[in-house]
Amino acid sequence: TTIAAAVTIARRNSGVVRSALDNRWTDAAIDAVWTSYFDRTVDRVATLIEREREAGLAATAGPPATAMARALMHMTMESLHELLRAGGGERQAGELVETLTVLWARGVGTHPA
Repeated sequence: TTIAAAVTIARRNSGVVRSALDNRWTDAAIDAVWTSYFDRTVDRVATLIEREREAGLAATAGPPATAMARALMHMTMESLHELLRAGGGERQAGELVETLTVLWARGVGTHPA
């Protein structure tokens, strides 16, 4: 649900999202906001991964939770950026939601419904 909502919101606000992602590296103010959002989200995801591991729902072997969370977030943002740059339609957006859902579930340790 969260991934589907993120893709829908990004597509509805494509111009703003693309501008932020395209200009992140060239504008210090955009980079500061982006980095703050990204780091807070990584912290939340790492906490989720740690909880899944502690509950025995995710493998405890492998990279630290923060490293996994950071990689999942980078993968997600780059995938969204690619979808928006290509002007992906409903089919492409649906495929992205399905793909990200599977990869996130595997990375976090849960299984998609």
